[in-house]
Amino acid sequence: MDISTTAAGLVDEDLQLDTPLWRFAITAWQDRTTAQLCLQLQAAGWSVTRLLCAAWLAREGRSLDPETSAVTSWRAHMTAPIRTMRQSLSKQSKITAALREQLAGAELEAERVELALAHAALAAGHPKPDPAFRRQPLSQRLQANLAAAAPDADTRKDVSQQVVRDLSRQLAEQLTATREATT
Repeated sequence: MDISTTAAGLVDEDLQLDTPLWRFAITAWQDRTTAQLCLQLQAAGWSVTRLLCAAWLAREGRSLDPETSAVTSWRAHMTAPIRTMRQSLSKQSKITAALREQLAGAELEAERVELALAHAALAAGHPKPDPAFRRQPLSQRLQANLAAAAPDADTRKDVSQQVVRDLSRQLAEQLTATREATT
């Protein structure tokens, strides 16, 4: 399969890149503890963009459902290969430092498109809001959505569970502080 053809078919020229989900992700990522916990989970096979989407949905009172094929295809064909290339370059090498930095920028932009694809699916009503889920406390919604973001059932049972609990607590504190600051 030609990657450029696959990617071209996933991105509509009307896709909005500056979405509430993207702005949430950028804000959440600015918290050093949140970023470190997400990176720990990423090292164990989790998708950071899926984790951030799960947290955003929890804040919005929506549960996390399976991702659309557009999101998973974009991640598999664009975001993950760029990340793999970046990670394969030594952080200590002065020779490849500029390339590593450019790949980091490309990875961030690929994640932005990935989150825009996710937001477009969410705007189309996937998943549908669930009033019972919305009534749960934020901490419970976060815990449920973050657990649902696991790459597979086995991953939910491993050491990642504690990191997910820590991330849930950290995001709940961050979101509560953000809400209080804006009211």
